[in-house]
Amino acid sequence: MKAHYRLKSTSTLLAFAAVLAINVTGCAGRQAYTRASRADVLKDFETAMTEYKTALDTDPRNHEYRLKYEQARYNAAFQHYEAGRRALEKQDYETAKMELTRVLEIDPTHALAEQQLEKVNEIGHTVAGSAAPMTTCVGPSCYPAGSLGSLTPFGWAGPSYNAVIASPKALKPIRWILQTTLDLEHTGGTPAVAAAGKTYNGGEVGRLVGETTPATVIGHENVLKRMTQSKFPEAAFPTDTYYIPTYKMSQWINGEGIQLYHAPAAITDADTLVYFRFSDVISAGDLYTPDRYPMIDVAKGGTVQGEIDGLNKIIDLAFPEYRHQGGTMIVSGHGRLGDTADVAIYRNMVVIVRDRIQDLKKQGMSLPQVRAAKPTLDFDGLYGSPDKFIDAVYQTLGDKQDK
Repeated sequence: MKAHYRLKSTSTLLAFAAVLAINVTGCAGRQAYTRASRADVLKDFETAMTEYKTALDTDPRNHEYRLKYEQARYNAAFQHYEAGRRALEKQDYETAKMELTRVLEIDPTHALAEQQLEKVNEIGHTVAGSAAPMTTCVGPSCYPAGSLGSLTPFGWAGPSYNAVIASPKALKPIRWILQTTLDLEHTGGTPAVAAAGKTYNGGEVGRLVGETTPATVIGHENVLKRMTQSKFPEAAFPTDTYYIPTYKMSQWINGEGIQLYHAPAAITDADTLVYFRFSDVISAGDLYTPDRYPMIDVAKGGTVQGEIDGLNKIIDLAFPEYRHQGGTMIVSGHGRLGDTADVAIYRNMVVIVRDRIQDLKKQGMSLPQVRAAKPTLDFDGLYGSPDKFIDAVYQTLGDKQDK
């Protein structure tokens, strides 16, 4: 009788312990779920993901826990991906690598993060190890004497160019350089980049003894004319030029058909748009610079109407994504990547300012009076100082535009 009583008591205790364990576990799961919900509201998706996972581990069959965990995991991966993408745009390769690596730890199937991380591994290793701080600025003025202590200013062979030249994954040599503009910020590094590449010509005997011809530099003939007049170093001169409105590369290159379009009298009279047809990418040079007003150089043949015509040409070539960002990608001369809508917004700004200045000029205002009227005031917050742009627009609004 006593043995039976003891057995019954033991069974009761075990059942009670099991119920208690379930209640404790359930309570821990609900507490973790509450903490996760709070983190979700604060957009701390990493913490939310961790807490939802804790809740799910306590009750693997709870569909609500599982759904919330998957949502938080997606949001955390997206948050880190965006941080990595922004760091990559700023050329902060160390941060970009850290953020993108975390994305793949959260979601190993994230294809975009994998592609971006590969890009960082290709060029980031060399650039991150550079002795100078990374910057999008190019040219001697970026590193004034003494600013780097004992280091020598990079001049035109800056870290960005070195990244191209010394990329640890250079599967193919640089063979062509397409010069979109005359500006030193775009042509100053040409000799260094060209020397790092090579041109393959039939019957090139020098190659047998180790001599190589630098990469071919292609640009509009006005680039060569202006460089000659300005006494540029010959190593920066285009080796091939074109003079017609549009020029096709003579062969299929890396699976691409590449077409060049001359934009006459735009920023200068030597500007070129480059359309990569398979990738659906347009390199716009300085015609499109969304972080500043167009730097129209009147002395080198630039005009406001030519700038508008060039932007319209980009819009004409590009294909927009339907009701969404995307479609043809436009690589700007300075500033961020854009699409058709971005270029249209920039074009509209130029047209509006041109029309305002044209109206003021018709009223007989002088250039100082036009400046004082501040015709760009509502755009200055986006594009910075307008003085040079206003001057160029005023000077190039001739009889043709006034009629």
